[in-house]
Amino acid sequence: MEIISSSHQGESSTSSNYQKPLPEFTKEELGLMINKQVTKYSEEAKKLQQEADLGSTSCIYRVLPRLKEINGNSYEPNVVSIGPYYYNLRDEKFKMAEDYKRKCFGSMLVRAEQQVIQFQIYEECLRIISNLEVRIRKCYSEEFEVAGIEFLEMMIVDACFIIEIIDMFGPNKEVDSSESLAALAWMVPYFYRDFLLLENQIPFFVLDRIHAVTRTIHEGSSHSCFLDLTYAALEFFKNGMKRLDLDISDITSMNVGETNQCLHLLDLVRSSLMPFYYKRQRPEFPTETTFIHCVSKLRLAGIGQSSQSPQLPRSEIQERCD
Repeated sequence: MEIISSSHQGESSTSSNYQKPLPEFTKEELGLMINKQVTKYSEEAKKLQQEADLGSTSCIYRVLPRLKEINGNSYEPNVVSIGPYYYNLRDEKFKMAEDYKRKCFGSMLVRAEQQVIQFQIYEECLRIISNLEVRIRKCYSEEFEVAGIEFLEMMIVDACFIIEIIDMFGPNKEVDSSESLAALAWMVPYFYRDFLLLENQIPFFVLDRIHAVTRTIHEGSSHSCFLDLTYAALEFFKNGMKRLDLDISDITSMNVGETNQCLHLLDLVRSSLMPFYYKRQRPEFPTETTFIHCVSKLRLAGIGQSSQSPQLPRSEIQERCD
């Protein structure tokens, strides 16, 4: 039997870089080891391709650790967790909001007085999210452990909560103190912020589909469910941003509703703030705008500031005077 040794011959044991020889392998053992390693690296290559494919559909990302080091908890929700990234903190940091979420979903169901209809709404929501699960997971840049019925209920309850808050606390809505969700009024300023965090999103198509079920808006209706939800969401955030001068109806028809490709609530607000012509094609400016850093940054870069103002040559001054 042929023996293959991995030890280094000719090296002195007293050499400073001497390493203990590796065990000897037979040819068959070496072949098995190489085959195992090649298989392992092939699997890694497949994972890399899967990550590349996922990257083309991902729209909900984690904030870079370096940014979190600089800005602390600025990218983390204050009162309510939406989606899977902060799901493990729901029964600790966000327990109060979680209790309200369940109450909110229950309030939505009981609007249908017949228990049969309540059952049908819940069953239809489960069916929709189950069919969309693969597509939903591809929207997130990182894998998460929430699965099964827990995943389905997370998406349904979060979507219904967002829809109910947007519907009740829009700028032109008068909240009746006797309504079940009126107790949440003090939390609305926090919702403005938490609903727009990058790590705190669910795909907009989930909101759209759940909204259609809970509002019993059937396909083929003359009124677009997507536009209805888009308009309500923009009205809600317009109030939160104190931009009451924005014409939401114009933005909805020109900028967002026409594409019907909104990624999530943050993307919806971003798109609404972009000029309409920018969505169609990038404008060609006649001149380039040069960005000039502030004086303190220029000094840090070693660029000094002249104490003397620049002067034109006498000949050029004479020409301009003439």
